[in-house]
Amino acid sequence: MRGGMHICSPIFGSPEGKRIFSSAPQHGELRNVFWSHNYFDDKECNFNYEYCHWGVIIDYDVSYLISDNCFKINTQIFSYQKIPIPIELGWHPYFNAPDGGEVKFVNSDVSDIVIQQAYGPKVFPATDTILIKLNGIGTVRMELAEGFNRGNVCVWTDWRQKYFCVEPLLSYHEFDTKNGIYLQPSEALAANFSMCFED
Repeated sequence: MRGGMHICSPIFGSPEGKRIFSSAPQHGELRNVFWSHNYFDDKECNFNYEYCHWGVIIDYDVSYLISDNCFKINTQIFSYQKIPIPIELGWHPYFNAPDGGEVKFVNSDVSDIVIQQAYGPKVFPATDTILIKLNGIGTVRMELAEGFNRGNVCVWTDWRQKYFCVEPLLSYHEFDTKNGIYLQPSEALAANFSMCFED
Protein backbone atom coordinates (compact mmCIF):
# COMPACT_ATOMS: atom_id res chain seq x y z
CA MET A 1 0.00 0.00 0.00
CA ARG A 2 1.39 3.39 -0.94
CA GLY A 3 1.12 6.01 1.75
CA GLY A 4 2.76 8.57 3.94
CA MET A 5 3.76 12.09 3.03
CA HIS A 6 7.12 13.18 1.69
CA ILE A 7 8.68 16.53 0.85
CA CYS A 8 9.51 17.36 -2.79
CA SER A 9 12.30 19.91 -3.29
CA PRO A 10 14.30 21.61 -4.77
CA ILE A 11 12.07 20.45 -7.64
CA PHE A 12 8.60 19.00 -7.90
CA GLY A 13 7.88 16.47 -10.62
CA SER A 14 10.21 15.87 -13.54
CA PRO A 15 13.65 17.52 -13.68
CA GLU A 16 13.18 18.31 -17.37
CA GLY A 17 13.84 22.01 -18.00
CA LYS A 18 14.88 22.60 -14.37
CA ARG A 19 18.26 24.16 -15.24
CA ILE A 20 20.76 23.48 -12.43
CA PHE A 21 18.54 20.66 -11.16
CA SER A 22 18.01 19.01 -14.57
CA SER A 23 19.92 15.89 -13.43
CA ALA A 24 18.05 15.59 -10.12
CA PRO A 25 15.68 12.64 -9.61
CA GLN A 26 11.91 13.13 -9.87
CA HIS A 27 10.65 15.24 -6.93
CA GLY A 28 14.23 15.94 -5.77
CA GLU A 29 16.34 14.00 -3.30
CA LEU A 30 14.95 14.99 0.08
CA ARG A 31 12.67 11.97 0.58
CA ASN A 32 15.67 9.63 0.21
CA VAL A 33 18.18 11.18 2.64
CA PHE A 34 18.77 11.01 6.38
CA TRP A 35 17.67 14.19 8.17
CA SER A 36 19.11 15.50 11.45
CA HIS A 37 16.66 15.10 14.29
CA ASN A 38 16.68 18.25 16.44
CA TYR A 39 13.95 17.57 18.98
CA PHE A 40 10.87 15.47 19.54
CA ASP A 41 8.04 15.24 22.05
CA ASP A 42 4.42 14.08 21.94
CA LYS A 43 3.25 17.31 20.25
CA GLU A 44 6.09 18.48 18.01
CA CYS A 45 9.19 17.27 16.21
CA ASN A 46 11.76 19.12 14.14
CA PHE A 47 14.19 17.95 11.47
CA ASN A 48 16.96 19.65 9.48
CA TYR A 49 18.82 18.82 6.29
CA GLU A 50 21.63 20.74 4.62
CA TYR A 51 21.23 20.11 0.90
CA CYS A 52 24.55 20.13 -0.98
CA HIS A 53 23.92 18.95 -4.54
CA TRP A 54 24.25 20.32 -8.08
CA GLY A 55 26.49 23.16 -6.91
CA VAL A 56 24.07 24.69 -4.39
CA ILE A 57 23.79 24.71 -0.60
CA ILE A 58 20.29 25.05 0.82
CA ASP A 59 19.21 24.50 4.41
CA TYR A 60 15.82 22.84 5.05
CA ASP A 61 14.06 22.98 8.40
CA VAL A 62 10.80 21.07 8.89
CA SER A 63 8.57 20.95 11.96
CA TYR A 64 5.56 18.71 12.53
CA LEU A 65 3.01 19.81 15.13
CA ILE A 66 0.15 17.62 16.36
CA SER A 67 -2.85 18.96 18.28
CA ASP A 68 -6.20 17.23 18.75
CA ASN A 69 -7.13 15.97 15.26
CA CYS A 70 -4.81 18.35 13.41
CA PHE A 71 -1.38 17.93 11.87
CA LYS A 72 0.59 21.05 10.88
CA ILE A 73 3.73 21.10 8.74
CA ASN A 74 6.05 24.12 8.82
CA THR A 75 8.82 24.32 6.23
CA GLN A 76 11.65 26.86 6.07
CA ILE A 77 14.28 27.00 3.35
CA PHE A 78 17.44 29.10 3.63
CA SER A 79 19.92 29.77 0.81
CA TYR A 80 23.68 30.02 1.29
CA GLN A 81 24.17 30.98 -2.36
CA LYS A 82 25.54 34.34 -3.50
CA ILE A 83 23.05 34.52 -6.39
CA PRO A 84 19.28 33.89 -6.54
CA ILE A 85 18.36 30.27 -7.28
CA PRO A 86 15.04 28.96 -8.60
CA ILE A 87 13.30 26.67 -6.13
CA GLU A 88 10.23 24.45 -5.93
CA LEU A 89 8.67 23.05 -2.79
CA GLY A 90 5.87 20.54 -2.56
CA TRP A 91 4.46 18.07 -0.08
CA HIS A 92 3.00 14.78 -1.26
CA PRO A 93 0.32 13.50 1.17
CA TYR A 94 -1.38 10.23 0.24
CA PHE A 95 -4.95 9.60 1.41
CA ASN A 96 -6.36 6.10 1.81
CA ALA A 97 -9.66 5.94 -0.12
CA PRO A 98 -10.98 2.36 -0.36
CA ASP A 99 -14.41 3.64 -1.46
CA GLY A 100 -13.19 6.66 -3.41
CA GLY A 101 -13.49 10.29 -2.44
CA GLU A 102 -13.95 13.90 -3.43
CA VAL A 103 -11.82 17.04 -3.42
CA LYS A 104 -13.47 20.44 -2.98
CA PHE A 105 -11.60 23.75 -3.40
CA VAL A 106 -13.49 26.10 -1.07
CA ASN A 107 -14.26 29.58 -2.50
CA SER A 108 -13.01 28.58 -5.95
CA ASP A 109 -14.48 28.17 -9.42
CA VAL A 110 -12.87 24.72 -9.65
CA SER A 111 -15.55 22.03 -9.84
CA ASP A 112 -15.53 19.36 -7.15
CA ILE A 113 -13.29 16.46 -8.15
CA VAL A 114 -14.73 12.96 -7.71
CA ILE A 115 -12.10 10.24 -7.38
CA GLN A 116 -13.21 6.72 -8.35
CA GLN A 117 -10.48 5.90 -10.86
CA ALA A 118 -7.11 7.12 -12.15
CA TYR A 119 -6.95 10.92 -12.21
CA GLY A 120 -4.39 13.56 -13.14
CA PRO A 121 -1.91 14.75 -12.35
CA LYS A 122 -3.79 18.04 -12.65
CA VAL A 123 -2.60 21.30 -11.13
CA PHE A 124 -4.98 23.98 -9.81
CA PRO A 125 -4.52 27.43 -8.23
CA ALA A 126 -4.42 27.07 -4.46
CA THR A 127 -7.21 28.18 -2.16
CA ASP A 128 -6.93 28.71 1.58
CA THR A 129 -9.13 25.68 2.33
CA ILE A 130 -9.52 22.33 0.59
CA LEU A 131 -11.97 19.67 1.79
CA ILE A 132 -10.92 16.09 1.11
CA LYS A 133 -13.80 13.66 1.57
CA LEU A 134 -12.78 10.03 1.99
CA ASN A 135 -15.91 7.93 1.52
CA GLY A 136 -16.64 5.74 4.53
CA ILE A 137 -13.76 7.28 6.51
CA GLY A 138 -14.34 11.01 7.04
CA THR A 139 -13.21 14.41 5.83
CA VAL A 140 -9.81 16.09 5.96
CA ARG A 141 -9.75 19.89 6.03
CA MET A 142 -6.50 21.09 4.47
CA GLU A 143 -5.60 24.70 5.29
CA LEU A 144 -2.89 26.33 3.19
CA ALA A 145 -1.00 29.31 4.62
CA GLU A 146 2.16 31.41 4.33
CA GLY A 147 3.25 30.67 0.80
CA PHE A 148 1.25 27.59 -0.11
CA ASN A 149 -1.99 29.59 -0.28
CA ARG A 150 -0.43 31.63 -3.11
CA GLY A 151 0.86 28.54 -4.92
CA ASN A 152 -0.77 25.56 -6.57
CA VAL A 153 -2.28 22.20 -5.67
CA CYS A 154 -1.80 18.97 -7.61
CA VAL A 155 -4.42 16.18 -7.45
CA TRP A 156 -3.32 12.75 -8.64
CA THR A 157 -3.79 8.99 -8.40
CA ASP A 158 -2.90 6.05 -10.58
CA TRP A 159 -5.66 4.11 -8.72
CA ARG A 160 -3.66 0.90 -8.91
CA GLN A 161 -4.24 0.97 -5.18
CA LYS A 162 -7.12 2.94 -3.75
CA TYR A 163 -5.53 6.18 -2.64
CA PHE A 164 -5.14 9.68 -4.00
CA CYS A 165 -2.83 12.64 -3.38
CA VAL A 166 -3.64 16.31 -2.78
CA GLU A 167 -0.30 18.11 -2.94
CA PRO A 168 0.41 21.76 -1.98
CA LEU A 169 3.09 23.28 -4.22
CA LEU A 170 5.13 26.40 -4.79
CA SER A 171 6.28 27.47 -8.26
CA TYR A 172 5.07 24.59 -10.44
CA HIS A 173 5.72 24.88 -14.21
CA GLU A 174 7.19 28.37 -13.67
CA PHE A 175 10.71 27.28 -12.83
CA ASP A 176 12.48 29.27 -15.52
CA THR A 177 10.23 32.31 -15.85
CA LYS A 178 9.86 35.68 -14.17
CA ASN A 179 6.86 34.30 -12.24
CA GLY A 180 8.76 31.49 -10.52
CA ILE A 181 10.01 31.44 -6.95
CA TYR A 182 13.64 32.54 -6.59
CA LEU A 183 15.40 32.08 -3.28
CA GLN A 184 17.52 35.16 -2.72
CA PRO A 185 20.97 35.12 -1.05
CA SER A 186 20.64 34.67 2.73
CA GLU A 187 16.85 34.61 2.38
CA ALA A 188 14.55 32.32 4.38
CA LEU A 189 11.42 31.10 2.58
CA ALA A 190 8.58 29.82 4.76
CA ALA A 191 5.50 27.83 3.81
CA ASN A 192 3.10 25.84 5.94
CA PHE A 193 -0.13 23.91 5.79
CA SER A 194 -2.27 21.84 8.12
CA MET A 195 -4.64 18.89 7.86
CA CYS A 196 -7.46 18.42 10.34
CA PHE A 197 -9.36 15.13 10.40
CA GLU A 198 -13.12 15.54 10.82
CA ASP A 199 -15.91 12.98 11.28
